[in-house]
Amino acid sequence: MIKIIKDVNGREYEFQIRWNNENLINGEAEFILKAIKSPEGGTVEAIVKIILMEESVCIVIDLLTEHGWATKFIPITELFQGESQAEQFIENMPPLIFGDPILGCLMRSGLSALIGEILSCKDNTSEVDMLHERLLAICRCLRAKSNTITIKITLRAMKCMCFDMG
Repeated sequence: MIKIIKDVNGREYEFQIRWNNENLINGEAEFILKAIKSPEGGTVEAIVKIILMEESVCIVIDLLTEHGWATKFIPITELFQGESQAEQFIENMPPLIFGDPILGCLMRSGLSALIGEILSCKDNTSEVDMLHERLLAICRCLRAKSNTITIKITLRAMKCMCFDMG
């Protein structure tokens, strides 16, 4: 998925979300979120990994901003009781934490929508016993919800740009 928007000054902002399935055999699914500003430059990139462990599902977020890479390990089965708490946690991050406020709105919206749907799919696949099969079921669920994720990202980014950049 690639979305491009222009601001009133002619700057273009591009948001991409891709899925890397190379590590599925190792019990790991990886999603790459990237927000790019041009022509001046500026990139915010996040790699979101779903890692299945023996009794839990974890999310690792590697975030690249102008300050370098930062890694956040989130044991979602312990930290959040449901998707709304996780989404709300991310939605409360100020857009300027990512540098450019529009890039911040795009990245924050993408992260919250993706992680919320990961948690929803995790809950919807709890009956799947084998870890590898569960990861595949979560990925199928996410693929089926791709339109929902796109709509959530768009609406949240618009809300952020209208109300949270001030």
